[in-house]
Amino acid sequence: MSISPPMFHIVYVSSTVNILDYDQQIDLLNISLKNNALRNVTGCLIYAHGNYIQVLEGKESDVEFTFSKILKDKRHHQITVIERANIKSRDFESWYMGFRYYEAQELLFVDGHSIIPSIIEIAKEGIALKLLLGALENHEQLIKK
Repeated sequence: MSISPPMFHIVYVSSTVNILDYDQQIDLLNISLKNNALRNVTGCLIYAHGNYIQVLEGKESDVEFTFSKILKDKRHHQITVIERANIKSRDFESWYMGFRYYEAQELLFVDGHSIIPSIIEIAKEGIALKLLLGALENHEQLIKK
């Protein structure tokens, strides 16, 4: 009987260098889906008005490898890790990359914020985790506009 390695996740936020439209995000998502499937990394990506919120989960070495590629990606900056930890199980086990694209006006309903000026504020206010939890609870909205 083999023992499975513990699961691990990284939750981070970052800002895009250039604002991406929905179609550009889908192109990026398709590349991520393929790469994550190769390493059995699952998770969720949320794009909100120039900001990313992402959770990556899987075997620690696979998650760290994937995250190291993200750190080198010149399309975003201000990468802020919210959490890097062992977890008991995956939250997004059936999604190599769940995705949600929020228009700026949709963020009116997140803690009463109408404009989120920076990704650092998102991290400090705990909004990133609330958006991820909302995506998990409402998984039928993932991969929808």
